[in-house]
Amino acid sequence: MKHVKLFEQFLNEAARLRSQRDWERDIADEVNADGDEIIDDLDNGYFKATYDGYTGFDIVVYNHKDKEIGTGAIDCDGCGSSEILDAIWGEVRDIA
Repeated sequence: MKHVKLFEQFLNEAARLRSQRDWERDIADEVNADGDEIIDDLDNGYFKATYDGYTGFDIVVYNHKDKEIGTGAIDCDGCGSSEILDAIWGEVRDIA
């Protein structure tokens, strides 16, 4: 089973974001997106990263009272799912 899991990880990382087609076929599922949004909790709030339809994401960070505390944007051209998540979290940390 370990070999199957490693092969599964290889396939996941083989998908790279270069167009909306890549997003719809592979990447959205791998990053647990709800439609075009990735939403996750922070210690003192949450963030929304919205896919822009090409290779970028618009990020909004909110506090625990749903008040916007900052925005940012990143370009993930050619990134795999884990690289996309790392880039989003990096931007969120810079904003918060």
